[in-house]
Amino acid sequence: MGLLNELTHGRRGIRLALPGRFELQSDEQSNAMLVDVGRQAGLFLFQFPLQLDLRPEHEGLLSRDIERHARELFDLHFVHRHGQQPPGADAARQKPRTADPDWSPVLSIERVRLGACEALSVVHRNALEHGLELVMGHLLVPLSSGLLEFRVVARNRGPTGVRESDILARAMMEEKVKTKAEVEALMMRLTPDDPRHDSRYPEHPLTVVRDLLRMLAAPGVIEVFQPAPVPPAGEVVLPGLGSAVTLPPRYVQTANSEPTFAQFSRVAFAGGVPGSDGVQLLSLLMLAVEGSPEGPERQKMFAAQARELAQSTARGATGVHLEAWTSSGKGGGVQAFAHAEFQPGAQGVPKQSTLVCLTDAGDVVKVVLLRTSACIPREELLADVETVTRSWRPLEGTGVQPPAPVTPPPAQKKKKWWWF
Repeated sequence: MGLLNELTHGRRGIRLALPGRFELQSDEQSNAMLVDVGRQAGLFLFQFPLQLDLRPEHEGLLSRDIERHARELFDLHFVHRHGQQPPGADAARQKPRTADPDWSPVLSIERVRLGACEALSVVHRNALEHGLELVMGHLLVPLSSGLLEFRVVARNRGPTGVRESDILARAMMEEKVKTKAEVEALMMRLTPDDPRHDSRYPEHPLTVVRDLLRMLAAPGVIEVFQPAPVPPAGEVVLPGLGSAVTLPPRYVQTANSEPTFAQFSRVAFAGGVPGSDGVQLLSLLMLAVEGSPEGPERQKMFAAQARELAQSTARGATGVHLEAWTSSGKGGGVQAFAHAEFQPGAQGVPKQSTLVCLTDAGDVVKVVLLRTSACIPREELLADVETVTRSWRPLEGTGVQPPAPVTPPPAQKKKKWWWF
């Protein structure tokens, strides 16, 4: 049964009652696509095994995450559209709006109430240039079964800049502007993206996206009866790993975590694979060590294993840049790190980054793996990973034993113990 069908029948912790103006294009297990034919806008539904942190104390970090991932998607779309232009093409078209650090593609970030459930609404531009304006909106609903995303996409159906020019012309007439200096001062004060102008421009993609997001948040359209629980503050206990850790801000345990494999997501404004649309994915596990060497050879082994783990996340990618290093861990043990940056083979996916840390804990190794977009500086990834490794402690009196050694059946080729 497809996602839309299940949501319409009140499954997955939500009931959806869309108005009849949408035309269904596809309905799969984890996604669906509809079209508002009259307004030529797409409505996409996705569900991901991720979770979203909306705690008010992290409001500033949420805004920063959204801003930089929205800028990255804007740049990615620009490169995809103009990357093949011949030399001598219009220079203005070879530089995206985001080249100006004061210009932002983010138009709004709002909390939305769906009954007792708090959701997140984000509107941003993916393109703004001569002949093309592409606006995208997201309504993210945190459910106990995972993150549900409603994604709205609309583009211009005519020349760009009509809204801005018309608003400027009206303001010039009202204020009787005459000189160039007065025009420039007026342009600095104008806010053509303000929602109060939407009613005059019903076909504008920004108006269309806002209207559809408001429709989704209207009473009776989305009924949530299994919202995601509020994530705990402070230390997180992981009984399956016999451990407790303190997480960096905005990481929330995902719906698909397993007893011996803990996973946490830091979501900006959309779901998807790690590194796509603002998703940072942090994975923790413990593996048993068998017959490993001691001294300098042990350090070399851990460095090679960290490097191979990072490399494994870049299979099928291009432009892979990899580095590895070791240091002393907490209590004097070996700690090995590896960092990989690469361009995934899938089209439209931004450059990605993986940071791996292996911590030697005697008969077990603690593995921390963080995957995200390459727009996040390596120093930030390292700080997040070190926050986890420094705080990772065993639970006392739990009776939890270290995981069994990873050994394949005799008929299969033996894998290295760190493959998972």
